[in-house]
Amino acid sequence: MRIWLLLLAMTAPVRAELGLPDATNVDPLPKARAPREIITPAKPARGPVYNSIPRPTGAADGLLRFRNGDSLHGELETIDATGQVEWRHAEASDPLRFSIRNVMQILLAGQPPAAAPAARAGAMPATVVLTNGDTLRGDIVSLDAKTLTLATWFAGTLPIQRVMIRRITPVLGGEALVLDGIGSLADWKRGGTPEAWQLRNAALVAVGYGSIGRDIRLPEQSRIEFDVTWQQPPVLLQIGLYGQRPDAVLGDGEGSGYWVVLAGATAQLQRGAGHQLTQLGQVDIRKFLRAGKLQVTLLADKLTKTIALRLNGEPVKAWTDPGAWSGTGGCLTFFSQSNGEQNMRISNLRVREWSGEMEVAATPLPGKEDLVCLVNHDRVSGTVKTIEAGAVHVESPVAALTIPVERVAEIVFAGEQHERARRMAADVIAAFHDGGRVTVAMESVDAKVLTGTSENFGKVSLARDAFRELQLHIYDENRGDDNDLDSGAIPQWPPAESPFQPK
Repeated sequence: MRIWLLLLAMTAPVRAELGLPDATNVDPLPKARAPREIITPAKPARGPVYNSIPRPTGAADGLLRFRNGDSLHGELETIDATGQVEWRHAEASDPLRFSIRNVMQILLAGQPPAAAPAARAGAMPATVVLTNGDTLRGDIVSLDAKTLTLATWFAGTLPIQRVMIRRITPVLGGEALVLDGIGSLADWKRGGTPEAWQLRNAALVAVGYGSIGRDIRLPEQSRIEFDVTWQQPPVLLQIGLYGQRPDAVLGDGEGSGYWVVLAGATAQLQRGAGHQLTQLGQVDIRKFLRAGKLQVTLLADKLTKTIALRLNGEPVKAWTDPGAWSGTGGCLTFFSQSNGEQNMRISNLRVREWSGEMEVAATPLPGKEDLVCLVNHDRVSGTVKTIEAGAVHVESPVAALTIPVERVAEIVFAGEQHERARRMAADVIAAFHDGGRVTVAMESVDAKVLTGTSENFGKVSLARDAFRELQLHIYDENRGDDNDLDSGAIPQWPPAESPFQPK
């Protein structure tokens, strides 16, 4: 009885915000060809791929979030193979034990490692995006017709199936973290209707007309990433960048800055100066809107006066201001024209400094051939045969090319060859401190490693201190009270003998 009263005193009504990944059962699709060799001159080696990012202020304590919306501060001890979570709390002399069936999210206490190994000579430091949405960083040791060998500090060498890879993007150096997550509503300022924005499950939810923002001192080159979901079309969201007031409303004449406007079938960039708004161009985004959710990435470069938009990982449009740079502040603002039925939500917000490598042209959807995009914006289509000895070897209809890895901006693999890892009842999403995520069927977690399995690369032991968060029951429709936006797309799992299977 005393333990129960202690738990009641310690819990708080904080709901678990867990976005559903876009993952389905294995989704096989089919295949892609030759003459002379052309060698492109090499450039100086890139900087280190790894970046040690300090944990955000106030996040050193761990947090356990339950299915019913309650939460408990402390630190994760272990998760064993029977699905028992051992949790250390300051007010309890012994670890508390919970069934994993009742736990939806675990924020891990502690800091990422102070430093990680530098990129190896001749290797290709890169971000690898998989077909199930996972994103991994490491050094590409080699690639052949079947396997990508990726050297990582957090899991050793990973043999990743080539058919599970969507694209490879070389990493140009460290990108320091500016903002990780929504944080507290007290950190934000609201304009327009006071209750237009609410905090639910660690997400900003728009239920009316108004703005919400904060001064995060946006760096001169910045990368802003977030997910947006909505219930009723059209999506009506404006993102303010480099403004002077965090609670500014689009067109209210307050200060300066830029607005990226997602409205109906188009995305626009508008330049603000006093009461004047100038449109700098627009682009059709209808093909991205069918699912009712978007992964949005904005790349802003004050030095070149350019702002670029990525949706769902695809470069869509880059706008360049022909006049003087208008952003004199450091604010990030979200403005909604929601009528309450749209119920738009912003989650998984992350802002970091950016290396400045601008992708100005949209990469076409991958089809029968691989596509290699070069740093000078040239493109080569064909078949990427191998990556080895610091070079990418491509067979194209024109010639056999040997391209130094320093000249490669991105490799997009032929979509007709893609497959996707099957979903498992024990799947969890582990989110890295330095961005990205990995999905594994979790077997156990101890003080040092998370052990699990994935069809992408087999059984693996992952360094626990690489991660800031574990998301559990990721395919569960009933993820708590606030399932208004993410339910319906993923079917329930059939009964399974697993401690991770909800009853």
